[in-house]
Amino acid sequence: MTLKDMTGKSMRAVDIFAAGIKYLKDHLLDQINGDNEYVTIIAPDIHWVITVPAIWNDSAKQFMREAAREAGIDDDCLTIALEPEVASMYCKAKAKKQINSATNQDSEPFQPGAKYLVLDLGGGTADITCHEIQEDGNLAELHQATGGDYGGNNVDEEFRQFLTKTFGTNVMSQFKDQYLEEYLELFNTFDRKKRLVNCNTETVTFSCPVLLEIYERTSAADMKVDNTNCELLSNVQFEHGKIRIRNSLFRSFFDQTLSNIIYHVSDLLQKVPDLSYIVMVGGFSESEYVYNRMQEMFTTKVMRPDEPSGAVMKGAVLFGDCHTIITRRISKYSYGIARMVKFKPGFHPPEKKRIIDGFAYVDDIFNKHIEIGQSIAIGQDVECQEYFPAQNGLTQAVLEVYASKDKSTQFVTDEGCFFVGLLSINLSKYSDHKKWPLHVKIRFGGTELVVEVLEVKTKEVLTAVVDFLG
Repeated sequence: MTLKDMTGKSMRAVDIFAAGIKYLKDHLLDQINGDNEYVTIIAPDIHWVITVPAIWNDSAKQFMREAAREAGIDDDCLTIALEPEVASMYCKAKAKKQINSATNQDSEPFQPGAKYLVLDLGGGTADITCHEIQEDGNLAELHQATGGDYGGNNVDEEFRQFLTKTFGTNVMSQFKDQYLEEYLELFNTFDRKKRLVNCNTETVTFSCPVLLEIYERTSAADMKVDNTNCELLSNVQFEHGKIRIRNSLFRSFFDQTLSNIIYHVSDLLQKVPDLSYIVMVGGFSESEYVYNRMQEMFTTKVMRPDEPSGAVMKGAVLFGDCHTIITRRISKYSYGIARMVKFKPGFHPPEKKRIIDGFAYVDDIFNKHIEIGQSIAIGQDVECQEYFPAQNGLTQAVLEVYASKDKSTQFVTDEGCFFVGLLSINLSKYSDHKKWPLHVKIRFGGTELVVEVLEVKTKEVLTAVVDFLG
C-alpha cells in the first residue's frame, strides 16, 4: 500500500508510519538520556504502547506492528492498545473529579456496576464502545466496537468544499500550489475555530488576505460564475483580507458527521440497556458545538474530561502499566478456518464436492472458532478444533483464517465472509502427519488474536503465526 503527499509523491505507507514512530522514539530517548550522565536508556528498556481505533481490523493492527518493528521497536516490547479502552481507563482512574465538576455531579460515576458508553471522536474516526465496571474495578466490554470514518477531518473537508464552491477550483488550486504555508495555516485556524464555536457564536472570522488577493486577480467571467451562488454568499462577508462566516453556515459543516455519530450512538443505546453515561473523549470531542449537540440529543448524561484530546495518550500510559484491567471483550466477527470434511449426500451442496484419493469431500467449510458477539475473557482458550495436515513429511502446515459478520456462516464463500490471513504452523519432524491431528486454539491475547497449536502425537506445542497482511 502506498500513500501520496500533497504534491502527488508516492511512498510506501509502512515506511511513512515507521518514520513517524521512529522520530517519536528517538526524540524520547534523546530527552531521557540528554541529562543522564550515569545510565543510558535504549529502546528495549522501554515498553511501548501504540494506540489504534477499536474498529480497526486485524490486518491494520499487524500493519502497525510492522511499522514499529521497522522503527526499531521489538515485538515483545510493544503493546497495541485500543483507543476508547485506554481513554476509558483514564477517565475511570484519573478524571473522576474533572468529569464530576464538568457535569455538576455529586455522585461518583465510576462505581462497580456502572455501565457507560465511550465515544472517542478523533480526526479520522468515531470509535464507540460500551464498558461495565466490575466489582474488582476492572472493565468488561458490553458490545463490540462500532463507529466509522466520522471524525473531525470530515468537517475540514466540508470547509474545503465550501471554499472551492465560493472561490472556484482554479483559485483554490493556485492558493494550494503557490502558497502552501498560508493554505495549511488557514486549515490549522479552522481546526482551532471548530473547537471553540458554539450555538451562541454569531460569526466566525478567518484572516486569509492571500486567498482573497488571488480571487481578485481572476477574470471577471470566473467571478461571475462563482457569484451565482447567492444563497451561499449571503452567509459570507469579505472585508480587509478576512472572511466572515455566519454561524448557521459554519455549523452546517458539522451536519453530516454529527448525523452519523448520533445514529451510531442511538443504535448502541438501544442495543445495550441501562447505560448511565456517555463519556466523550478525543480531539473532536473538544468542540463545544459537538458537545452541546450530544447533550441536546440524548437524555443519557453526557460528560467529558477537561482535556478530551489527552485522554487516549494518558490512558495508554496507564494501560502499559496495567494492561489486564480489560477482562472481557466482545468479538467483532466470527472467526474460523477453512477446511474440508467428508461429503454427506443430501446435506452438503454438490458443487462443493471434491474427490481426493477416491474419497468424497466437501470444500470451503467455515470451521468456526469464535462467534460474533461472543463475550470472551482475555486469555481464555476457546474450544480447540482438530486439523489434519494434507500429507506426510511436511515441515509446515498453512491454514486459511476467515472472518464473518454472520453467526450462521457455513462456507468461506458465503456473503459477508472474508479472508483475513494465513496461519503458518511449523511441524515437528514426525513423519506420519496424516494420522495424527493438530489441536488449534484461537484466543484473545489482549487486543490481538493469539493461536496455540498442539501436535497430538508428540504433545509438542508448535509455533503458529497468523499473517493478517497476507
